[in-house]
Amino acid sequence: MVRDEYLRAWLQEEGNTDAFLGLVDLFQMMKTQLERERRRRRGFGSREIDLIFVAHGRISGNLMPSSMLLPLPSLLDVVLYQPWNCTINATAAYGIATGTIEPRHCQFVCGSSSCSSAGTDHEHQPTPPSSTWNHLSPGGEAIPEIFLSPLNAPHDKAWSEFKLLRENNKHSDRARVLLPFLLPRARGGSVPFSVVTLALSLVLKFSGLKARLHLAACLGKSPGTQLDEEELSRQYCVAPDDTMMVSTQEFNLPTDPDERELYERLKDLFG
Repeated sequence: MVRDEYLRAWLQEEGNTDAFLGLVDLFQMMKTQLERERRRRRGFGSREIDLIFVAHGRISGNLMPSSMLLPLPSLLDVVLYQPWNCTINATAAYGIATGTIEPRHCQFVCGSSSCSSAGTDHEHQPTPPSSTWNHLSPGGEAIPEIFLSPLNAPHDKAWSEFKLLRENNKHSDRARVLLPFLLPRARGGSVPFSVVTLALSLVLKFSGLKARLHLAACLGKSPGTQLDEEELSRQYCVAPDDTMMVSTQEFNLPTDPDERELYERLKDLFG
C-alpha cells in the first residue's frame, strides 16, 4: 500500500498525466533492458539494484514529510549527497554515479561568478557539517520539496539510455544502474521528486525488483526562495547561498571509453 495519503490521492487524480506516464515508460524501459542484461551476464543475479538518477534539480521553500519519497517497500532507500541549498559539479556527480565518493571527499566552494567569496571560503561551509549522507527517513521528518527537470533540453548532450556500471565490490552481484531523466511523452518542465519515486516504486513492485535510489542533481534553491534553515539543520545540513560541492577524491580521468564518455556527459551537465 502507498504509505502516504497525499501520494495516494495524487495517484488517483494525476496518474494519467504525461509526466507521470512518461516516468513509468522510462522506468519500464530500464526494467526491460535490465532483465535482458541479467539473462546475458552470468553472475548478475540480485533482485536488488542501486539506481543513480541524473537530472536537473532545485528545492523549494515548502516543507514536506520525507515519507512521501518512500511510498512503497520496493524502494529501500533514498540517498542525497550534498547539503540542502547546494549544487554539485562533475567531480561530485561522477563520485555519486560510481559509488566512490565519501563524505571526507566533499569540499564546499563558491558556485557563482557573482559571489564575493571564492575557493573554500568559510562563508560557504554548511551548517551543521555532516559526516554522513542524507538517507531519507520513512518516518516523515520535514524536508524541502525537490523538483527535477529532464535532460532533453537543447544544451544537453544526448543521453540515449541507462548505463550499467561496474560494481566496485567484485563480490557483489547487485547491479549499479545510471539512469538519466528523460521524458518520452513530455518535453521540458519539472516534476516533484515524490512523483519520480512513486513511479519508480510502482515499476519495481510489479517487476519483483527493489532499489536504493541515489540522486545526482543540484539541490540549490530558486532565487528569492526562503528556507526554514533552523528546521532543515535539524534534519540534515544547509549550505549558504551560491555553494557548490566538489570532490577532492583523487582519481585518474577514466581510460575506459564508456567511463570517459560518462564523465564528459556529467561535465557537460554539471560543469
